Amino acid sequence: MHLSRIKTAILATLIVCLCVIQRSEGAGSGQTEEEKILQVQKEMTKASLDGNATGFVKHLADGYTSTQANGTVLSREEVRKRRTSGKLKISSLVLSDQHIQIRGDSAVANFKTIVKSEFKGKDTSGTFQITRTWVKVGGEWKVAADQAARISGKR
Repeated sequence: MHLSRIKTAILATLIVCLCVIQRSEGAGSGQTEEEKILQVQKEMTKASLDGNATGFVKHLADGYTSTQANGTVLSREEVRKRRTSGKLKISSLVLSDQHIQIRGDSAVANFKTIVKSEFKGKDTSGTFQITRTWVKVGGEWKVAADQAARISGKR
């Protein structure tokens, strides 16, 4: 009888362990919040290079604003229109020096980007420092705002 209780206890322990393992595997992607933001940045970069406006804009929060290097401020809808018009062409986009600070459901990312692009036939290529503000909406990271500054002398 004593052996039966030991077997039952071992079996119960194994079942609990398996349940905990299964729950932790299904609880999330295993990515840190920073890794999740970096993944979205990669998706946005790919969408930009592919000319996929929908793939880019889906990562922008409602109320999003973008301050361009020339001082122009664009809404989410204006960014969508620019990207669907065919007037914006991005042939190369390289991000580097990415730093992300996360505070709860918000984050700030700073990074450098070297872009080869044109808008309405005009060369808009250059090297830029970007500050991007992120918010978590429905469990997903979205861009609330960003601002670009041309790095002097770099084109």
